[in-house]
Amino acid sequence: MYPTFRAVILLASAVPTSLFFVIYDASLWVHGVALILVVLGLCGSDAVFSLRSRSVTANCKLPALLYIGEEGHVTVTLEVLPGRTAARAECLLNVEPSLVPPSAIQVDLRPGSTTTFDVPLVPLKRGKPKIHCLWYRWTGPFGLLYIQTKRQIETVVPVVPNSRAVQRAAIQLSIRNDLIGGKSQSQYGSGSEFSALREYVPGLDSRSIDWNQSARHRKLICAEHEVERNHQIILAVDTGRLMAEPVGGISRLDHAINASLLLAYSSLRSGDRVGLYGFDSEIRTLVRPLGGIRSFMQLQQASAGLEVHHGDTNFTLGLMNLMGSLSRRTLIILQTDFVDTITAEIMVENIGRLASRHLVLFCILSDPGLEEVVTKEPHSVVDMTHAVVAADIANERKVVIERLRRLGVLCLEASTESMGIELVNQYLKVKRLELI
Repeated sequence: MYPTFRAVILLASAVPTSLFFVIYDASLWVHGVALILVVLGLCGSDAVFSLRSRSVTANCKLPALLYIGEEGHVTVTLEVLPGRTAARAECLLNVEPSLVPPSAIQVDLRPGSTTTFDVPLVPLKRGKPKIHCLWYRWTGPFGLLYIQTKRQIETVVPVVPNSRAVQRAAIQLSIRNDLIGGKSQSQYGSGSEFSALREYVPGLDSRSIDWNQSARHRKLICAEHEVERNHQIILAVDTGRLMAEPVGGISRLDHAINASLLLAYSSLRSGDRVGLYGFDSEIRTLVRPLGGIRSFMQLQQASAGLEVHHGDTNFTLGLMNLMGSLSRRTLIILQTDFVDTITAEIMVENIGRLASRHLVLFCILSDPGLEEVVTKEPHSVVDMTHAVVAADIANERKVVIERLRRLGVLCLEASTESMGIELVNQYLKVKRLELI
């Protein structure tokens, strides 16, 4: 127990009032002491008639997993024994800084009743944050004393990439595009895999006529093809220091992983094989291309182990090692970031080598802070200087992207909200144009 602000004010008012009595008339010291005793007696009565801490039992139900950027809940149940007065309690969950600190929640405690409520938890990065304890307190009938206690938890809750958002977005895409479907279906009229021969009828594409077969059968014969479904895709994710920058409260690395998982889920459902590659100054992980929707869980678990390493990314080591490990032409989705044309020189050179044998899709997140500085109306010389520097940085990023396009690299720059959808759209375009 400890005094509330109301008790401190009463006691602070009683002491100088008692001194005033003594100064005014020494014989009134009894009244001064009585005033102080009345305040202390009220505090004692508050302690006697308040709800005891042992009368309240707290139980916490923790989620098995938390998904980054998505709100989870801890269900708290407060059970009050009968026989005491009601109180209004304030509850606060003590968590690690990687979780958004939850606000205090006020609930009513009634004797012989059970109160259940949810405490929201929003993780900001992947890992295994610990939930330490639950603090809860209430005041007595006069509001002079706090009765405070805690429920020790000390439990780790794993935070994994947001696969639920990935699956929801993939389902929406599957509704809009028949290529990503739950059932195997043939896409006739385009593609590289031979399907069947059929007699030509008016309305069919004349370019599909097989003249050798037509000569053999003495009538026009068309060859039907279907879209190839066993493409090989590698999700290459940079885990260097530049990917640690938070965008919207979440690091660039986590945004890249979420977008990669969305593409992986869509690609696996359409019959392609998907692998994962993480690198910075070292090779962090390599998952060989896997097929089947059941492989998504393995890719998710592998991506959960990717962490930002505070060092510069070695593109020569990372990309050349990746090129040496691939035996067939592959669509490589490279998610990274750079600062300017000078630091990007080695990156461009190695991506060009990689693009000579494989199809590379270069993906970066747009910088909302940079765009805001460029477009904001300047009000001082300092604002103008910031705008000029930001515009130079934005122009250098465009120069690097244009150089990569001239090397035959597909480039994508999108915001955090649209990166996943734009990435899937680029993948569908690559398949439609048979670029792999």
